[in-house]
Amino acid sequence: MRTWLSKQWDEIKGNAKFWAVMIILGAANTVAGVVTRGLLWWQQALLGLCFSGMFAWASIATWLVTRKHAESPAKATSSSTLPLSQKVFALCRELQEFLDKSGPEPDIDESWHTSDGPIVWAERWRNEVEPWQTRFTGTYWLRFEKRVENTRHEFAELAIKDEELEKAIAEIQKQPRKGCVALARERLAAIAGKVAGSGN
Repeated sequence: MRTWLSKQWDEIKGNAKFWAVMIILGAANTVAGVVTRGLLWWQQALLGLCFSGMFAWASIATWLVTRKHAESPAKATSSSTLPLSQKVFALCRELQEFLDKSGPEPDIDESWHTSDGPIVWAERWRNEVEPWQTRFTGTYWLRFEKRVENTRHEFAELAIKDEELEKAIAEIQKQPRKGCVALARERLAAIAGKVAGSGN
């Protein structure tokens, strides 16, 4: 039954659209007649100009939105078709920018506890270490966690496994630290260089 209805609709949908347009235009004409009844000619002209402007604006806005949605998949497709090595190099550049902007990791030497006393040590931890770690960890999880791990899986598809990269990612999963992220970036770049040499 569904197939039959679909077939019937395919056969009449052109006519259905035509009659729908005609009904809408007829209704619009009727409404326009009611609205403009009793108005002077210049008032009718002004009202017609306003409606024409609104129609033009709506048409242009619809076209722009449609064009934007049509271009977005094309951009996504072109990005996803980049060679693996280029995608990894781009990731490494972003990681390096992140590391540079994050600034030096605060010193968390346990000598704080013995030299300054536990109260001063705890205050320095709250004021210096904790904010930096929270910001660094949050940014890494948000921007890089999945991308780095997915890159490792893409390497695995090419039968590439790097022990140093595995160790760095394992440490990052426990607690992102600047040294571990820097090591992961270094290994990703090194592997990407080999992948580029193989044509991928």
